[in-house]
Amino acid sequence: MSNHRKIIEFFISRKLNSNEHVHHINLNCNDNRIENLIVCNPDEHIKMHQEVTVILLTLIENGIIKFNNIEKKYYIDAMG
Repeated sequence: MSNHRKIIEFFISRKLNSNEHVHHINLNCNDNRIENLIVCNPDEHIKMHQEVTVILLTLIENGIIKFNNIEKKYYIDAMG
């Protein structure tokens, strides 16, 4: 069992069932602080990740997030 599941189970004082997922709010799977974890069902979990993808695509389309072809990495353009 993964650490984030153990942490949330301790916090809510019960075992998670197999249909319950734990979402990392800041998307950092190594950040298992309780304030970064939320229990959700699989459909909710997929929706949360889809929402982040839509936001990311919007930021790219609006020139706020750009890609550096030489360094092969994304960056935030503060000037947008």
